[in-house]
Amino acid sequence: MTDWAKTKEKILNHFNEVYGKDGIPLSYILRETSAVKPAADDPQAGYDGDHVKELITRATHDGDTYRADNRTMCSLLKKICGDTTSYTYISKYTADGRQAWTDLMDAFLGPQHTQNQAAIYEAKLQQSRYDGESRNFSFQKYADIHKSAHEHLDALPEYKGMDEGTKIRHCLNNIHSDKLKTVIELVRGNPSYPTFDSVVRRIKDSVVVEQPTKYVSRKVSAVSLTDSRGEEIMPNVEADMNVEDKYYTGKEWHQLSAAKKKGVMHKRKQRGHHPGKGKSGGGGGGGGKSQPGKSSLKKMRKTVSKLQRKVASLNLDSDSSGEEDEEEPPKKKSKKGSNRTNPALTPRKRD
Repeated sequence: MTDWAKTKEKILNHFNEVYGKDGIPLSYILRETSAVKPAADDPQAGYDGDHVKELITRATHDGDTYRADNRTMCSLLKKICGDTTSYTYISKYTADGRQAWTDLMDAFLGPQHTQNQAAIYEAKLQQSRYDGESRNFSFQKYADIHKSAHEHLDALPEYKGMDEGTKIRHCLNNIHSDKLKTVIELVRGNPSYPTFDSVVRRIKDSVVVEQPTKYVSRKVSAVSLTDSRGEEIMPNVEADMNVEDKYYTGKEWHQLSAAKKKGVMHKRKQRGHHPGKGKSGGGGGGGGKSQPGKSSLKKMRKTVSKLQRKVASLNLDSDSSGEEDEEEPPKKKSKKGSNRTNPALTPRKRD
């Protein structure tokens, strides 16, 4: 309902694939002119073998087939518009689909509507502005705004259209990037670039050459890569963000370039892992093993201290023991309260 120029195009494309009584696409009912040109003025060779296009253009608007197809068209249009305000314009029709379509176009794409829509899209062309590549706005997005406006304007009935020179001027006048001044002067009025599309392709090539990594660099620099001491890691290396963030064995890690290593570390930092910490949050690699954290080091120091004390104690016992102690085996201590030597339990000899 907000863009009937596009709605018209979609409806026509739909009925190009919906066939009537004799297998003719129903879009022949909706064509601009009802009359058919004489064969001499419209030879079959002009359709380049496109039989469907020929049927749509040359099928007559009379006879039993047309009347049956026109009734079918009316029914289908009412189904399409049934839940919209446009239904009020065609509700009175029961068999004349062509007239229902004509009323819709007059209501939503008539002269006054055409002027309003033209003003809207011409304003978009004049108000759009390109100041250089940024995270949220690129030259491609700028070109897409212009291309979309051109298509809407071309679809408006009774609109004279916009020639290629005007389209190019709208595009070039709103580019305010100093880096593109040279290429703008190159394409302006140059017969080698006669169309809007050719100008856009040439400027886009310059954008890629002048600023190939600007967006990536800005994205990377937004997250500084430092170790646990706050020192920057590989400051002279530009991170390759196309690398995969996964577990790398020691051998795989050493085979990576410095740029890819830095890219992996950047990606891990973005998901919560900090270089120099114990856990990587589900990753691996980094040359094999990551450095232990403060808590792990503290536990290791305690364990080492205990082992050192035990070793020192063993060495002290070994140094203080003599040969006599080695020759005399330790006496077995009887268990206190043992019944083995109790005289009362000694068996008596029989007489």
